[in-house]
Formats: sequence, structure tokens, C-alpha cells
Amino acid sequence: METTEEVLTGILRLVKAAYNNAPEDERDAAAQGELQLQRDNTERQKNTRLAKVLSYEKLILTLALDLLPLGSHFRRRKEFHVTWLAGSINVLMGVSCICIVCAAEPHMTLQMFIQFIQFHSHILHLLASNDIFPDYATVSKTIAAAYDEGSDRDNAVTQLEEWRQMIYDSTVNPDATIFSDVFDDISTHVSEQFQYVPLKDIGTKAPKYTTSLDNYSNYLVKKLRSKWHLSRTKPSQWNAISQFHDRVTARIAVWLTPEDGVQEAPFPLLCGYVLDIAWSILTSNSAAFEEVSTPRFQDSYFILIMTGQRLVRASAVALSHASSSQPSDG
Repeated sequence: METTEEVLTGILRLVKAAYNNAPEDERDAAAQGELQLQRDNTERQKNTRLAKVLSYEKLILTLALDLLPLGSHFRRRKEFHVTWLAGSINVLMGVSCICIVCAAEPHMTLQMFIQFIQFHSHILHLLASNDIFPDYATVSKTIAAAYDEGSDRDNAVTQLEEWRQMIYDSTVNPDATIFSDVFDDISTHVSEQFQYVPLKDIGTKAPKYTTSLDNYSNYLVKKLRSKWHLSRTKPSQWNAISQFHDRVTARIAVWLTPEDGVQEAPFPLLCGYVLDIAWSILTSNSAAFEEVSTPRFQDSYFILIMTGQRLVRASAVALSHASSSQPSDG
């Protein structure tokens, strides 16, 4: 007999298949239609927790289309456990409120968590883009120059800004499975590297955080280049796949480099422990909500002030770039 988690995963696979198999302009409707079929199933309705989770359309679509394709590292997590999901919905509806929520939007914390997942999964697909990008050797030299106080610093900072914009403007690679077999190791390293950084400093330029971020970035790039055998071969020996892998590590190095002239610093790439960090921030008792307008997104969003603000500010950026590919909330 299937467990509730196995039933949920099966439903998510059906939703994902319906989305993938539909014509591009009908994908959202196809995914929503499949979800409605599953909701209408009388067997599903007998399980009140599962029924509650299935009733939250945006949550189900995000799990099916953003997290499920990233592999077993995420499928083993609490986000795929019906008890945790149903409990989180209860908590955020005020049954056992652990955070300050906007009265007009009782699901706000969970919605921001969903936006966080959408953004960071979207970034993985951008980093895996097949578009043209400078090689890692060039990027590495430019990053070093940006940290130096020499005469080339300004040019290097400007170049990094241009490359960062290139990442945002990249053609999404629908397949981000190149990261699947390193998520476990990456999550463990993130846990070790950031566990002593205060939540209020995550995503800021606090020295403790930026030092940990730099260590993490170096570890991640080194691990991927070793996994893809880039560190043991010369560029002249690389085939098209190796050149692609080299560009991926170059993109990651740029993405994880703090941007000059802004208060925030990048988050680590999506993995289990990063989701734990995000959830901890969003459910912090000290959090409060406000509505702000971001420079890169024209609509206003209710977002957390202080550390939480950075989570959905980033999400708004991604949603503006990915609005045509993300399912709506019906």
C-alpha cells in the first residue's frame, strides 16, 4: 500500500507530465487541469491532510515544476511530506501562529517561501544555460581584479555587472540535472559553512557572512570543476560538453560574487539547507511585513523587512524574468 508521501509524489509527477506534454501556450492550464482531476478523486478526498495540501494550487505547482525535477535530494525533504505541508498551512492560517502575518493574506509566509523556491530553482536553470558566456579563467581574473584596489578595479566591477545581467537575460536550460548528484554534498557544506552566521546577517555584507560565502563559492566551483574533470585537463583538450561545464562554473562564480554598491550579498545556490535557512527567516518571530517596490520589478509585493526582505526582493526579480514560463495561481 502506498504511503501518503508516495501518493503525493505520484500526483506531482502527473501534474508535471501534463505540463510538459501540453503545447507551450496551454501548459499552465494542463497542469491545473490535472491537479483538479486529482482533487476530484474520491480516494484523495478521504485523506483530509492530503486534500488540504492539494487545495493549495501554487504550492503543488511549485513542488511539481520547480523542486521535483531537481531530484531525490529535494524529494526526501519535509517539503514533500504531507504532514509537514498540512501543518505549515495550519500554522500560517493562524491555527498556531508563530509569526506576524498580513491579515489580508494569511498564506503570506508560505507564499514567500514558494517565491523563494521559484526564484532559486530558476537561477539554477539560468546558471545551466547553453548561451555564450566568458570562460572561467577570464571570470576568475576579473573577480580578482574587482577585489583589488588597482587601476583595473572599476573596469572589473563594470564587467561583472554586465556578466550578471547576462545571467539574468540567459535562455533558461530546462534541464538542471547537472547539479543533481552534488546537492547532498553542497547542502552539507552550506550547513557547516553558515551554521554560525546569525540569521539577520544571511544575505548581507556582514564580514562573517561574506567570508563564509567566499569559502562556499570556492568550494562549489572547485567541486564542480573536479567532478567534470576540468581541473585535470587543459582547455585545448575540452570538447563541447567540457566547454559548457566550464561556462557553468564561470556563471556560478559571477553569481556568487557580491555586487558592488548594493547592501545585499547573494544567497548560496538552492539546496536543502538553504531552504531551511529561508524557512527559518520567514517564520522568525521578529519578522514584520511591508509593501515595497523593487527597482527591477514594476509591481509591488508584500515582503519581509530586514533579512526576509531580501528573499522576496530576489524572487520578484526572477518572476519578472520568468513570468511566461511559471504557472499562475489560477
